Amino acid sequence: AVELLAAARLKPGTRLATALFYGIKTDTQALGREAAAADEAAYRLLFPSVDHRALAHIENPRLPHYTYRMLNAALDGARRYGKVLVSAMGRLQGREGPASAVDLLVRLQGTDCALAHGYWEGRQIFSVRSLRRGCEAWKLARRAAGAGGSAGGHRLSAGGSLPVSSLKAAKRAGHQLERRFLVAARAGKKRGSSLV
Repeated sequence: AVELLAAARLKPGTRLATALFYGIKTDTQALGREAAAADEAAYRLLFPSVDHRALAHIENPRLPHYTYRMLNAALDGARRYGKVLVSAMGRLQGREGPASAVDLLVRLQGTDCALAHGYWEGRQIFSVRSLRRGCEAWKLARRAAGAGGSAGGHRLSAGGSLPVSSLKAAKRAGHQLERRFLVAARAGKKRGSSLV
């Protein structure tokens, strides 16, 4: 979109520039992840027009109490298999739970792949992160989803979901999701240990 604006010699307004800039920054982790030359050019072009105060509010919003309950559930349900972490979060209070949790989990020293999952409105939602070279998150997510689920993403970040009929079915789906993920992440036959 930014390339089209530049080609048409149109300068985006502050709100549009802020939204486009936020999208590029998020997608590329401030140009640190899979950033192409076009991303860098757009980043530089948009920067002067961005409302940085609004951007700060978007990036650091006030969080509802349930977010912390979900993170607590993620830590409580996390198991370590060598350099791989998985977390079963149970019933989610917000769809964003697994993504927020896995962003934290993959940062644990000695971890290079992580999966977090939970039940939300008839689906087992999951998020994957991978810092391991040659082990792309989107491939891990697709393998974990199996034939009945859907998944997609990038080299470092991915996610997906599986349709489930109940919380009980979600638990079964979660176990299968974890098994497929652990095989895809080459976690070996190690027995998992609780994180906390």
